[in-house]
Amino acid sequence: MKIQINVYSCIIYFLLITFANATPHTTQTSFPLPRRFQLPNGIALGPDGSLFIGSVTEGHIIRRRPNGRFETFFRGHPKVFAGTSLRVDHTRGWLWGASPDFLGTRRKDGSLHRRPHRIFAISLKDATLQRVIYLPKGGFGNDIAISPRGDVFITDSKLGCIWKVHNNATTLKRWFRAPQLQRGKLGPAGIALFPNGDLLVGLFSVGKLYRISKKHKHIKRLFPSVNIKNADGLRVLPDRSIVVLDANIGRSGRVILLRKGKTPHILAQGLKDPVNLTYNPQSGALWVTTCDIRHLMKPKQHKRVPKQFYIHRVLSPRWKKRPSAVKTLRLPKAFYPESIAMAADGTIFTGSATRSTILTLTKNTPPTRWLDGTKMGLMSVQGLLVHEPTQRLFVCTGDLKVAKIKDRPSALFAFDLRTKRKRGYWTLPSGGFCNDLTQDGHGGLLISDTSKARILRLSLQSKKPQLKTWLTHPLLGGSAYNGNGIAYDHSTQSIYLNTFADGRLLQITMNRTGHPKHVRSLKLPRRLDGADGMRVMGAGRLLIFENGLIKGNGRITEASIHGQKVTLRTLHTATTQPTSGLFTGTELLYLRSHFSEVFGKQKTRTPRAAAIVIQPLP
Repeated sequence: MKIQINVYSCIIYFLLITFANATPHTTQTSFPLPRRFQLPNGIALGPDGSLFIGSVTEGHIIRRRPNGRFETFFRGHPKVFAGTSLRVDHTRGWLWGASPDFLGTRRKDGSLHRRPHRIFAISLKDATLQRVIYLPKGGFGNDIAISPRGDVFITDSKLGCIWKVHNNATTLKRWFRAPQLQRGKLGPAGIALFPNGDLLVGLFSVGKLYRISKKHKHIKRLFPSVNIKNADGLRVLPDRSIVVLDANIGRSGRVILLRKGKTPHILAQGLKDPVNLTYNPQSGALWVTTCDIRHLMKPKQHKRVPKQFYIHRVLSPRWKKRPSAVKTLRLPKAFYPESIAMAADGTIFTGSATRSTILTLTKNTPPTRWLDGTKMGLMSVQGLLVHEPTQRLFVCTGDLKVAKIKDRPSALFAFDLRTKRKRGYWTLPSGGFCNDLTQDGHGGLLISDTSKARILRLSLQSKKPQLKTWLTHPLLGGSAYNGNGIAYDHSTQSIYLNTFADGRLLQITMNRTGHPKHVRSLKLPRRLDGADGMRVMGAGRLLIFENGLIKGNGRITEASIHGQKVTLRTLHTATTQPTSGLFTGTELLYLRSHFSEVFGKQKTRTPRAAAIVIQPLP
């Protein structure tokens, strides 16, 4: 196809130049794409750790599995002719994308025809086209952000505004427009969401960053002193730092890490036409597509297509400054917390083993009662999980013989995070004890059953979810109280389960569809002492909370998995029964439960105040 070089093509070129080689402070790895796949642009991280990659000039989307294997995900459609921005909608299980007609097509008379720009949505389950929504005439859909509720936000670089598609809607509505967004030839480009729902938007031509309040739609400029030439792709990281791609047209593009009150970090610079990025919170890796599109923008060079295109993984560094001291968030006396969870906005949830109550707090605010579950049937509150896509708090409950309510079936509850109303209730089939839970990377929750040799699953993609047996295996049993902490590591496509009574660590690998494939007991240098809550710290790394109720050796342990062997490193010794906790990247949060006062040798002791302890990661 003959390419006409004009002002519009130059604009496209400017939009596509982005990002950067790693500096000595980062680790960068390049991965070649399949030979026939050209001009990669949009990139998104799937629920199972797969990467979806779109193209500038075709609707073909490929998928890179966690094991590194590439495959075709979407073969294209007459209504989808590009994938310049891709984002996963966890609420509906869709992949949204932007499809602008960058280069256009030639009519028989030689004139150039461009099809209307549009956005689309594809089912992650079967790769069927679910939505095609057209932008208004003259609009240029650039980047996409999706809220936990499934609302879709689109930047328009030509009309200088932000469009919104409400959950389940089929049309666009203009959500925000302000004079600040209409400066320069190319306006809003990159877009990202803050944990509280505010929007982060970058202006391409003038290199400015803005924060737009979700509630009041107030616009405020961020980091005015940072020199950004051309702001493109954006991400807000879990610690609220910002990654911005500075295209710096015609020169060395940069990846900049920004945080209030800190010196900007240059993560990468110098790649040819990097265009988009996604972020993996488990590994801290930024994945970048390199379009290398300059040959299309130069006269008589459009046929000089590069022989190979790449995606690049850049590991972002942790901030070196850590909290100067340990912080203790006190809980009520005799509360005896068993589990802890944190929402995206920083709200902490913890439940009581004795009071059938759930509290909320933050690092800077005292605890308040969020829910009294005595009338709803909550007994001892066990595992907690915040599910952002559905805005639900899932709660395991069972009879530990110490709560006000007894002799009810152990069950899983779901509560609305905003209204606190009960949205689901599932008793365990054939009895059992609902202990802990984790997401499985395939649209469901997995629940450890402490009293039976099984793991249960709740599909969140069904209209009427049912709690069903996912796995039964002899290795899961062995004692009346065994299967306890459970965690999902997408990098190995594995579920890890620790056992309370005999201190083992099990690995269950999964196939592509999320079904259990193989179960094995890993080799530990010692038995875990009262293994309880468990979190994934990174690829093949687990954070295990040993409450010490078996032998009195309570501790917080990092487990590194190498094949079937495991090395253990004690991060903290705790004699106050650390039943569970969280890992935020630089900080460790753990429960000081004092469980020995109700289950151990100190039952007659005057109850002490439980607490959540926050300390720098050792």
